[in-house]
Amino acid sequence: LDPLDLKLQAAELLLSSADLQTLRGLQVYLGNVLQSPDKVGFRTIQLANPLFQERIWSAPGGASVLRAAGFSEGPRRTLRLPLDAPLEPLRAAKAIVDKMIAANFH
Repeated sequence: LDPLDLKLQAAELLLSSADLQTLRGLQVYLGNVLQSPDKVGFRTIQLANPLFQERIWSAPGGASVLRAAGFSEGPRRTLRLPLDAPLEPLRAAKAIVDKMIAANFH
């Protein structure tokens, strides 16, 4: 297994106890970048955002999924996905989130 697969497997394991709000939030963040990959605003997440902190960043698996997708902590308390970052990890992370929603909440 390559490092990305290991990161995604770890994130999936952690996400297994996440609630629907966390999964839907991740679905939106990841989906926005995939739909508009050149939009810098979708590639930057404010860590100071209280809703993001509560629903995603501090939830089981939330930070792991975003890191596996390629986001890393940047300046001024942000998470950033560089414009030249490959989209495949993002697609793989979103596929995991989509699968978990379909399996657990339908």
